[in-house]
Amino acid sequence: MTEELERLLTRVDDVVDRMPASFNTYEFVQKLALHHQGAYFAAGHSLASQPLPALKLIHRQVGEVLGESDRLIEGAHLACVTPWGETASSPRWHRKA
Repeated sequence: MTEELERLLTRVDDVVDRMPASFNTYEFVQKLALHHQGAYFAAGHSLASQPLPALKLIHRQVGEVLGESDRLIEGAHLACVTPWGETASSPRWHRKA
């Protein structure tokens, strides 16, 4: 994990506060990119030389951070289409009250 990606991941809690009561990982990353554009761009740029596409790596790492959060409950995995066009599933995250 690059230093830039680590910095982006430190902003996850800030974005959790801005999300609706339930959301999926892809919706979350869109909001993360919207509210922390510089950090998101820097993380993507720092991952450009990795074997997996940067977007997939960012989504994977964000999903892991969300899964470790004590502020969220992981719900059912629902079918969706990823931002890069693949059919996948993403958990529905629910903020704890």
